[in-house]
Amino acid sequence: MGYVLKAVLSSAQHPEYGQITVPFPIPDEKYDRMIELLEPLEIGDALRQDCRADELDSFYTVLNRLVGSLVNFDELDYLAKRLDSFDDGEAAQFQGMACKLGVSNIKDFINLTFCCQQATVITDFSDLDAIGRQHYMTMQGGGCRIEELERLDGRKFALDLILNHLEGRITPYGVVYDNGMKLEQLYEGKAKKVFATSDPNVVIVSYKDDATAFNGLKKGTITGKGAINNRMTNNLMRRLEEKGVPTHYVEELSDRETAVKKVSIVPLEVIIRNISAGSFAKRFGVEEGIVFDAPTIEFSYKNDDLGDPLMNSYHALALKLATQEEIDLIKKYAFAVNDLLRGFMKKIGIDLVDFKLEFGKTSDGTIVLADEISPDTCRLWDEQTHEKLDKDRFRRDMGGAEEAYEEVMRRLMGDQ
Repeated sequence: MGYVLKAVLSSAQHPEYGQITVPFPIPDEKYDRMIELLEPLEIGDALRQDCRADELDSFYTVLNRLVGSLVNFDELDYLAKRLDSFDDGEAAQFQGMACKLGVSNIKDFINLTFCCQQATVITDFSDLDAIGRQHYMTMQGGGCRIEELERLDGRKFALDLILNHLEGRITPYGVVYDNGMKLEQLYEGKAKKVFATSDPNVVIVSYKDDATAFNGLKKGTITGKGAINNRMTNNLMRRLEEKGVPTHYVEELSDRETAVKKVSIVPLEVIIRNISAGSFAKRFGVEEGIVFDAPTIEFSYKNDDLGDPLMNSYHALALKLATQEEIDLIKKYAFAVNDLLRGFMKKIGIDLVDFKLEFGKTSDGTIVLADEISPDTCRLWDEQTHEKLDKDRFRRDMGGAEEAYEEVMRRLMGDQ
């Protein structure tokens, strides 16, 4: 077929502008050209659902439920990329659960791609032993030890499912057992979405291209940012783990998605500064670019409604945001991260000006580094030219944000 889905799109506001047929997913090297082709129809906005899906052609016939609805162009592309990675079993799980749950909008279809693997879908009843074994592995989160499978009476396990679990739903894609699965997006922030998994201690983080500044007052898009931030964060988290800094990182799943430990975020944003810049320079009336003799550390209260106000450790203790032991450990890790990141960046000709960190507590109370480390959260200047290679290019309307993010990625990752 050569595509996951092919959509005939038109403008929701101006259908008289005509239609365009787009095969998804769109290769990265063709994305910019495709956006240009959408401009005469006045569709393709990064945030709005401004496209009407007039027709759809796909192996995933359940997606026909989107016909006639309004969709966001990038979300449609993202859904196709998610589905492009599915094997036959996952395709049956996705379509079967979409049918059982009555999914009919683009966001729920995307959410479903993260959790449909928890369902059991029987498409062929001729081999009960195989059905039982597959169902057992699904209930174990997708895998188990070989010796467990060898001891399992697959036929008996399958018959128990079929005869005693009456919630099975007959669909065009097989008989579907949801195994208690819920379609659940846990959180959507300014730069990421978080999805539940079958493991209560693991979630999936999906990075977006959305860009914000000044606590969300300025909004826009940096094309490709989500993939760059995801891969860069994972690269640095792995390096920090090797040096003894515990992180939430578990596994990189794709260019934009990563499995991480589920944590409760400590509501203290930690800012480390090595060179004067940004709000520090403005607050103290000094020029940017002063190299400090020693790094500074600041805390801010993680609260968008209050504008993330600065606070000290005594404020944090008074508000019971963290214990003294936790604050001391967070400071220790933050300075260690600074030393390590400065070394990593120095090797690739970049000055680490300042950066923001967030920490979280796992289910057993362990403090780990969480969130991300990227041009979104770090000020990065070229060592020789002092060119800004971070989100300041977006904040200050300097242009070239995409190129700056790509340059940091190129230097850090090389040919990886």
